Amino acid sequence: MPHSKGDRVCLTHPKTKQTVNAVVFKIAAKVSVVTDDLEIFTGGPAVFTPSKVPIPSKLHDFLANLTLEKGARVEYEHEGAMVYGVVSKGGENVVVVLDGGRQESRGPAYLYHRSNHPLPVDPPSDMDRWAVTNYREVKALSEETPCFTATITYDGKPVLLADNRGQGGPNGYATHPKAPKGTKWETKLLDDAKAWAEQFGCAHPVPGETDDWLDWHVTERPFGVTAAAHFANWNAMTARLRKAED
Repeated sequence: MPHSKGDRVCLTHPKTKQTVNAVVFKIAAKVSVVTDDLEIFTGGPAVFTPSKVPIPSKLHDFLANLTLEKGARVEYEHEGAMVYGVVSKGGENVVVVLDGGRQESRGPAYLYHRSNHPLPVDPPSDMDRWAVTNYREVKALSEETPCFTATITYDGKPVLLADNRGQGGPNGYATHPKAPKGTKWETKLLDDAKAWAEQFGCAHPVPGETDDWLDWHVTERPFGVTAAAHFANWNAMTARLRKAED
């Protein structure tokens, strides 16, 4: 008989030959179910028959995590240790940026568990007063660099407008019409970005310190990549490039 996603069914366990209860969670060429003991089996529709046994709480929890949204904090066990990350692409099959930003994990959402483990954080710095808001990327025009517009704030007040045309050039910055008077905001942002890079261990000069900070703030920071990890990754990459040139 045909099955629907969410149906309560039972089947004969292929190893124990005992009857076990399950819930249908995916229907494709075959039917995929997860049992009350969180084992996953796939088979033809005839393998499964209707069941009226109540669903246990741990299976309810499992079914609630069959999809994960972008930004979800997750964890999973790998080689006996817990690994933590943030979902960068949500859905039934997800991409997770692992803490530190150097690796990604990909797989079905049910392989990951929601986590309360705190995100890594940096020590305080002057750059904490800066933020990027209203970031909008036009992917159709993003070729060599992201094509975007954004507002940069200082202590919550808009001070700069930022943009890039997507053709590979550096970002453009202009004073926001509502910026407080008396400060050269683009110069201040550059000076603070240079000090930020030095504070968090940048060993090799970054081309475009302001652009680098903005990119980190938008693409890495939301996924738990600290400034220290960002520059550790930069140092490792530049060291490899220099070694290759020798």
